Amino acid sequence: MMRKYLEALAGLLRESGDSARAAMVQNVITEPDRLRDFLMSEDLWGGSGSVADEAGGPGRSQTRREIERLLILIGRDQIRLGIANPRTAMWVDAFTSWEQAGV
Repeated sequence: MMRKYLEALAGLLRESGDSARAAMVQNVITEPDRLRDFLMSEDLWGGSGSVADEAGGPGRSQTRREIERLLILIGRDQIRLGIANPRTAMWVDAFTSWEQAGV
């Protein structure tokens, strides 16, 4: 399931014009030995510059919302599997709250 989520994430990143982050995610899909490190990385779940913080561009676009929805699914799986970054739960909670509030 994680691969499916990551493929969708890479596609959304490409659609939004974020080719660098799309390539980063695509590399993880094609090099599965890097998957765990990426899932726990600051590149995915960190602050400024991370996929969680900036992917999809500024503002509350539909693409941004779709990326956040995927990150909720990815993050929940990571937490369930015990392979989460310390910030994963915070991001998942924030994205879930925004989704429920219709933000």
